[in-house]
Amino acid sequence: MRNTLGLGLLLFTLPFIKQLNSKQGIACFSMLSLLTVFAHEYAAVTLFFIVFGVFLWSKLKDAGWVDWKRLLMAVAPALAVFLIGVYFRFYPIRYKVETNVLAAGDVVYASVGKFFFLTNYLTVRTEVDWYTSYFDLALSVTALFIVLYLSYLFLVRRGFFKNHVLDLWTILLLVGSFSCLIVPFCALQYWHRWMFMLVYPFTFYAANGFTQCWRGSAIHGCFSKRKVSAMIIVTFLLGALYLVTPVLMSTVNVGLFSLYPVNRYISFAPTVPYQDVDGVEKAMRWLDISMNKSDCVLLQHAFLFWGQLYLNRAHTIVYFVSDVDSAVETAYRHDYSGVFFVWWNEPIGWYGLNVPEGFVRVQDFGRISVYKYVKI
Repeated sequence: MRNTLGLGLLLFTLPFIKQLNSKQGIACFSMLSLLTVFAHEYAAVTLFFIVFGVFLWSKLKDAGWVDWKRLLMAVAPALAVFLIGVYFRFYPIRYKVETNVLAAGDVVYASVGKFFFLTNYLTVRTEVDWYTSYFDLALSVTALFIVLYLSYLFLVRRGFFKNHVLDLWTILLLVGSFSCLIVPFCALQYWHRWMFMLVYPFTFYAANGFTQCWRGSAIHGCFSKRKVSAMIIVTFLLGALYLVTPVLMSTVNVGLFSLYPVNRYISFAPTVPYQDVDGVEKAMRWLDISMNKSDCVLLQHAFLFWGQLYLNRAHTIVYFVSDVDSAVETAYRHDYSGVFFVWWNEPIGWYGLNVPEGFVRVQDFGRISVYKYVKI
């Protein structure tokens, strides 16, 4: 949500790049730039990339369409705030946070040295980024791009027009989206986030392409109005499919959220099916009453925040993403006498995990069950 807010503010900020010939224009640009930086770091990076791209273009080409001195003066407050934030990312203030969550160790963010914004996608292991091979990474990148943009990519290509701001914006997003395929060991963090943001410049191009084709003024070889209409309808239907996800999940349990491998990048799906919400709540409340201080519960990423919501902080949560065996080992390495586990008692096709050996069901709550480790 912060990312979306930041990009929304960015859309209001960018037009003022050409309106810096007055104090009012400078003030509006400075204020909106600050709001953009405060909203989200990706929107801030986009803003500064565009601003300094415009600055370099003006210096190298001696272009007069923007007053680069006023531009740098107007962006200075936002840049100062951003650089302070970057400094504390490189040199964070050390402090200890008391928590009842014990990480099992299967989560690896794989930053490149101190460069927190670069990722080694061949070794990263998080709840979203986890690739068994380069082929798996390439498949994920290609599949997500196809799902998001294939339906109207022709209109984007037809409607492309040169604009300094949009050119720089598109270049940054394309680099962020596909650099992981060129240098997977040192690419911008969260390639999928950059790919989602491509929708902003692509929408400008697609709208222009639609206008050209519909009016018949496009270059030779443009699709017919019927084919252009089909592209728009397919795009609309994909958007509608996204919006009706709650209905699909509670009825047929089929939708974009179940489409491998793009389902992990699309955040509209809840961590558990809606029909299991009551079961998860009851399981957590039962654990809160039944667990002793010497016990712990293994919670996969899907159940972590449920546990934090309903369990007393005196109860220890062993958190893991996909390696449940490492979670079991972590629990016994810390000498917990009782080890519980929350999972479905029937396969539903989510997360690809099974109940580990040695665990038996002790309590059922619909499709959700609480398991306890029993030494064999």
